[in-house]
Amino acid sequence: MIALCKTDKKAAQQKLKTLTQRKNVFNFGTKTEDGKKSGPKSGTPSSNSNWFGGTPEQRAQNELQAAAKVIEKRAKEVIVPLNLTGDARKQYIAENNYNLCMANGALEAGRYQEAEEFLKEALEEAKDNDFLKVYALGSLCALYERTGDKIKMEQAYKLYFDAVSKLPPGYGGMDLKSIVRDAYQGLLVLGKHASESDLQEALSKEPLVKSGKVPPNINIREVYKDFPIKYE
Repeated sequence: MIALCKTDKKAAQQKLKTLTQRKNVFNFGTKTEDGKKSGPKSGTPSSNSNWFGGTPEQRAQNELQAAAKVIEKRAKEVIVPLNLTGDARKQYIAENNYNLCMANGALEAGRYQEAEEFLKEALEEAKDNDFLKVYALGSLCALYERTGDKIKMEQAYKLYFDAVSKLPPGYGGMDLKSIVRDAYQGLLVLGKHASESDLQEALSKEPLVKSGKVPPNINIREVYKDFPIKYE
């Protein structure tokens, strides 16, 4: 038994020696210029490696940033239900667009510059999706209404009206530009020529006034002035 153990030990030593003499995972030694063989390189990171470098706080921050990038990447991936095709599929993708959702969240939180940046990204992605273009431009109109930038708001509304006209009829597509223009001009004429009694009577019959969505004491003569686009 002792002899057998010695034999096994000797065989194991010989096998290990053979492995270390070959170019394999156990042997990373290289020859120097004078022909001498240098020792194998260590598999541990060097002193200037960033694997374990920096303070614990910095390493934790790096891990959080890496995790945030993974989460952001997954959030941008819209998984569309298999039963949705054609326009329904495009609409679903638009409604769940990452930049649009982030923009609307920032808009509600009052972070207007951030919202504008996200909406610009969404519009870049909307070149082949009319739904996303309409949603992004609609949010952009709301953004400029809140910030009071009338010049940008007018430009955004013009683009929005044009975008709506390109939607399929079954998904809200219409000549919104003509509708808004006719409404503007109708209110303009009404405000200039209708008598006070006629205006009050018309307002009392208006469903929006009856439901409380429009106050009964609204100055109907001045409403057209609040339109973002003027059609004189």
